[in-house]
Amino acid sequence: MSWDRRLTLIGVAIVALAHPIAYLSAGDSQAGLPSVEGFRLLTTRVCCSGEPVGREAFAQIAALGIKTVVSVDGKAPDSELAARVGLRYIHLPIGYDGVPLEVQDSLAHVLAGTTGLILVHCHHGKHRGPAAAAILAMMDTDARVSKEQALKILEAAGTGSEYQGLWDSVRGFDPQKLGDASLPLLPVAEVEPFVREMVHLDEAFDALQKIRTDGWIGESARSAVAVFAEGYREALRVCREREPAPAPEMVRLLEDASQRSSKFRELVHEGQGTNLSEHLTGLRQNCAECHKRYRN
Repeated sequence: MSWDRRLTLIGVAIVALAHPIAYLSAGDSQAGLPSVEGFRLLTTRVCCSGEPVGREAFAQIAALGIKTVVSVDGKAPDSELAARVGLRYIHLPIGYDGVPLEVQDSLAHVLAGTTGLILVHCHHGKHRGPAAAAILAMMDTDARVSKEQALKILEAAGTGSEYQGLWDSVRGFDPQKLGDASLPLLPVAEVEPFVREMVHLDEAFDALQKIRTDGWIGESARSAVAVFAEGYREALRVCREREPAPAPEMVRLLEDASQRSSKFRELVHEGQGTNLSEHLTGLRQNCAECHKRYRN
């Protein structure tokens, strides 16, 4: 790294340390930041962004002084390509319903066991990544990021208010609850991403069943439906990327379910509670048909 770039990074880091919620614009060449979607420097140790794609993106990240990349996305990261430019990948996938305590424990281990900057990313850098990065920033004792500042990180990233679990994880972060429940710090998580997304969808269905008797109104309903729809979107994405390629009919069924869940989400957000239970039943039937053909 050139001295000019080092001095730029030092200046940016000082700003981030003093103002951890002052998100810098992604791809700002004057600041010397990587051209990665949603890239933000939060503290002198923590960054967040969307998914880095390609060797050039990884090279820019490494040139900034980042040594460790943590993905909380469901997709398996390209850890081999990242390793070629000296980056270590750690895969800790989470859903849209919050940052589990075992993942928080794992983040604490990453912070304590590494040096240099840590980049936390999800797919687009708007929801899951900022939530995990905000928690990691609060763990960075040198930065002294307050709870209020951590919540501002989510606001600045555009984290949807309907993802209550993510907001609650940041709002309820308590370092005293951290313990030894951390997950293995692997470059690619042991659980196959599609299987994990199916588990998240099952949990989301259960949550919807509990609120359907409330008439599908209120913040809890909007939050549960948002997590549900995002679960289908994620499942479809990781299904398309599976190797070997899935059966076309399986992809078609997931595409149909994803569209149905998005429409379901729109109806709930618009307060149109009529026939929502029928929509949910239709989605259940879609799942049953897909499971019957492809679950094994």
